[in-house]
Amino acid sequence: MRGPLTPGAPSLALVGSTHFELARILAAHGARNQAFFEMKLAITYQPALTYRIAPLVARMTSSFEDVLRIVPDGPVGDRVLIAMANQRRSERLGDLREQCLEEAIRRAPDLPQPRKSLVADLIASLGGWRAPSKCDGERRSQCIQIVEEQIPTIAKLTADPPTGLFLLCDLWLALGRADDVQRLLASECPKLDPSLREQCAGVRIRAATATGSAELVVQVVSELAANGCAAGASCGNLFTRLGRALEGVGRVGSALTYYQRAVTEDAADSRWADVARTARAVGELTLAANAIGRLSNRHPTDQKLHDQLMDAQRRLLLQPRR
Repeated sequence: MRGPLTPGAPSLALVGSTHFELARILAAHGARNQAFFEMKLAITYQPALTYRIAPLVARMTSSFEDVLRIVPDGPVGDRVLIAMANQRRSERLGDLREQCLEEAIRRAPDLPQPRKSLVADLIASLGGWRAPSKCDGERRSQCIQIVEEQIPTIAKLTADPPTGLFLLCDLWLALGRADDVQRLLASECPKLDPSLREQCAGVRIRAATATGSAELVVQVVSELAANGCAAGASCGNLFTRLGRALEGVGRVGSALTYYQRAVTEDAADSRWADVARTARAVGELTLAANAIGRLSNRHPTDQKLHDQLMDAQRRLLLQPRR
């Protein structure tokens, strides 16, 4: 006869849920240590509870020692550490997030996810894109070294060399080496699988924009447009990205041209909205009215679109004849 805890997965799930409910009651009454113990049992019996328990623990504590109380051995525990790190995303390199990621790497060195998360955090800190920064002052060189050491390991673990390429570019952008990124990707993007070229194009545009040179942005946009794209949404995404880059450096008329190409490839609402906005900005009122009219026809009950269409048509009527 089978024992009471081995009838199958449904019973184990029930046991896990029971421990979880008990943990919630204990936590509500301030019995933290016992609550953490019950959470660990709940996760052990029902790993899917990790994603309900992690937010609860994050509200209860910011202590890494407390987190370790709920972490079982083995792969389930690795997922718990990653889930806890993700609860601290908003703090980016908050001590608990960093400790959870480092512990996950120590326990599961062949798992790429915590390495990628740690590297992304360090790059964001190096670039000043997240506050507070953990890579200021004396620790800056240490952060750079950690990232440079992790990138080839991540590329190897993911069996995806472009992952390493893009992470290196992110690091260089964070360090103000946009020109180096531009030169590297100008040679590497054409070698990539077509499915990755859109992503590569996005990084090239980021790098060109970061240099502060409108002329370089225009040059890169022309090169990327000449390289072509697959079809449909992929081309729509590329041309929209190129239009955004040009609009960002004040080349609104040129941006409109790419938005028109984008909507030809993939007539999504957002693409028509881009055409309408930029056409109006450069005085192409007929084109603007036509674009808004397309959107209004798709959404006849949208009063805001209706009002925009009426305004566009009024402006068109008042436009001096050429």
